[in-house]
Amino acid sequence: MCSQQKINQTVQIMKLSKLIFGVVLVLLVANTCLWFVFNGFQDKKCVDDPAAIVYSPPVDPVTVLQEQGFDFDTFSGLHSPSLRVKENVDFFLTPALLVQEAISEGVIITYPGE
Repeated sequence: MCSQQKINQTVQIMKLSKLIFGVVLVLLVANTCLWFVFNGFQDKKCVDDPAAIVYSPPVDPVTVLQEQGFDFDTFSGLHSPSLRVKENVDFFLTPALLVQEAISEGVIITYPGE
C-alpha cells in the first residue's frame, strides 16, 4: 500500500509539473506576440524596399575625435612605455640587430659549436 501512495504522489507531481510548464510556455508566447505588436516590424519599409536603406560612407575615427576636440598629445602621454619595457625591448632586439648588421656587411657568422 505504501508503494502505491508513492506512485500516486509521483504521478500528481508529474501532472503538476506539466501544467506549470504549459502555463509558462503560454505566457512566453503571449509575451513574444505582445512585444512584436508594440515593438517589432517598425522598419518594415526597409525590409520591403531594399533601395530605401541609406548607406553612409565610412568615417575616419581620428577625424571624428578631432572634430570633438580630443587632444591626442595629452592622451599619448598617458601611454608612454616604462623604462623597464624599453630595457626589455633593447635586451631582445639588440642581438638580432647586431646579427642583421653583420650579415649585411658580408660577415660569416660562426657559433662555438661549429
